[in-house]
Amino acid sequence: MGYIKHHAIAVSSWDGEKLAKIHQQALEIFGKLVTPILPGVINFYQSFFIGPEGWDYSELGDKKRECFAKLVEKYAYEDGGNSIRFCEFFYSDDNKKAGIVRHN
Repeated sequence: MGYIKHHAIAVSSWDGEKLAKIHQQALEIFGKLVTPILPGVINFYQSFFIGPEGWDYSELGDKKRECFAKLVEKYAYEDGGNSIRFCEFFYSDDNKKAGIVRHN
């Protein structure tokens, strides 16, 4: 075994209809790694999480996360804004490295 760098995605929106659609697409891409949609406490925001895929699927996970990011872009408005917000982040087993890979 070696160094493990976990990648995950958090997704939030105030638009429940669009969030339900992108959540379904996430389930089709990532399967069991996707949490149910979690209710928000204020401003009608709801969220879900896509967990890390594990050591054996790292390269496939990279491709799936890229595909998901492109799907989120399809929900953007003409001005570039988007009611679907996401952040792909990473953290490592050595407890020293963490950061943001991409977000909108």
